[in-house]
Amino acid sequence: MTILETKDLKKYYGSGDTQGQSRIYRHSMFIGLCVSAVVVAVVVTFAGTLVAVFNSQHSAQLADYAIPGLRLYFLGFLFAGANIVKSGFYSATGRGRESSILALCRGVVAIVAFAFLLSHLFGITGVWLAFPAAELFTLLLGLVLGTLATRLRLPSLVGMLLAGILLGPCVLNLLSPNLLGISADLRQLALVIILTRAGLSLDLD
Repeated sequence: MTILETKDLKKYYGSGDTQGQSRIYRHSMFIGLCVSAVVVAVVVTFAGTLVAVFNSQHSAQLADYAIPGLRLYFLGFLFAGANIVKSGFYSATGRGRESSILALCRGVVAIVAFAFLLSHLFGITGVWLAFPAAELFTLLLGLVLGTLATRLRLPSLVGMLLAGILLGPCVLNLLSPNLLGISADLRQLALVIILTRAGLSLDLD
């Protein structure tokens, strides 16, 4: 979202104009997806040229790794654009908690989990795929659990907690043991963010 759109969005939010909010959200999402698609198209088409700029030694082995890897990695920008717009929309409309959860998921939890999981399954290709997989997972998780939490009239945080339980060792056990080994630190980080957002939302008047 541009600065102008963010200001307008806050104005519509303050006045309770849901139609104005929806209009800006759709417009921002359209622009974000278009920009992401252009970036991905350019990188996929000119991956060899981009790699050659940094491959001063003209290493064939480096090119063999980097060219397909660059194409796979940048596929994540198709989903990242939507996630960035959605996070900005939440932040501008008084839903800082949802924005923080989305940022934490895509920036820490999902990317670390997929880096361990996919590298174990596919080697170096899995490392390249970790970013697009994390962005796609964040997008789908936000849509599905956000809708579920809304229908059940539960806070969106409850949906994210349920997702953690499902993915954890108690149910599906899809998380890497290496990730679980640092889960205590991740829980403390999440708690700090949640409590900070909760404190900022308090009305002392």
